[in-house]
Amino acid sequence: MRGRIFRLDMSKQSILQTIREAEQSKQKQLILFSRYLDDLPPEIGRLEHLEHLDLSENHLTTLPPQIGKLKNLRSLNLGYNKLSKLPVELCRLEHLQELILTRNQITILPDEIGDLSELKKLLITLNTLSSLPASFKNLNKLTLLDLSNNAFEVLPSVIGQLLKLKDLNLSDNNLSALPFCLENLTRLTHLDLSYNQFKIFPVVITQLFKLIGLDLSGNQIDRLSADIQYLSDLQSLITCSPNYLPKLVNSANSKL
Repeated sequence: MRGRIFRLDMSKQSILQTIREAEQSKQKQLILFSRYLDDLPPEIGRLEHLEHLDLSENHLTTLPPQIGKLKNLRSLNLGYNKLSKLPVELCRLEHLQELILTRNQITILPDEIGDLSELKKLLITLNTLSSLPASFKNLNKLTLLDLSNNAFEVLPSVIGQLLKLKDLNLSDNNLSALPFCLENLTRLTHLDLSYNQFKIFPVVITQLFKLIGLDLSGNQIDRLSADIQYLSDLQSLITCSPNYLPKLVNSANSKL
C-alpha cells in the first residue's frame, strides 16, 4: 500500500533492500529511527517521491550528498545522531518545512542554509552552535526556532529578521543580553530565556506585545522593567527565584 509507513529492523533487512522497496512502491514516508545505522547509502537519493524521512536515533556521522535529490521532502528528522556538520546539498531541499537536528555535534551551519526558504520549524537544540550564517535571515517563513542548549554568548542579529517567528527557545546558552532588533519580532508569542547569564532584564522584551509566555528562570535578574505591564497578552511569566524578585514579580503576576 502506497500510504503505508515503513518501520524496519535493519538487523533483518538491509538498508539497500529497504530503499529499493520504498522506491518501487513510491513511498512518501520512510521511518528508519533507532536502527543502528552508521551511514546512509547514496541510493537514498532515488526516493524522489519521499515527503517525510526519519533517521533519528542512529549513529550517523555524515550524510551523502545525494540527500539533496529528495526534492519533494517536507520533513527531515536527523535528531540524536553524531553529525558534526550538514552537507551543502541538504540546502537544496526547496520544499522542506521541518528540520530536526536535536542532539548532534553540530558546531556550524552551512552558509547555504538560507536556501531552505520554505522552512517553518527548525530545531537545533543540544548542539554546540555559537553563531549563525548571514543567510539565516532568508528563513523568513520560520515560525518555530529552537536554539536551546547550545553555546551562544551573543545572539546573532539575523534572528531579528525572522518576522514570522512565533516561538523562540534560547534556553541553556550563555546569553547575557538581547539585541534591540528583536523588537521586529512582532508575532512572537513564546520566548524561553531560561538558564542563561542574564543579570539585567532585557528591555527589548517589553516591545514584544504579542507575548503569551515568557520564561526567565535560572537567571540572576534582580528586577523587571515596569513596562512589562504593557504586555497585555502575557499569560505565563516564569521568573527567577523569588529571592531575586520579591516585589516586581508579584505585581507583574497579579495581572496574569
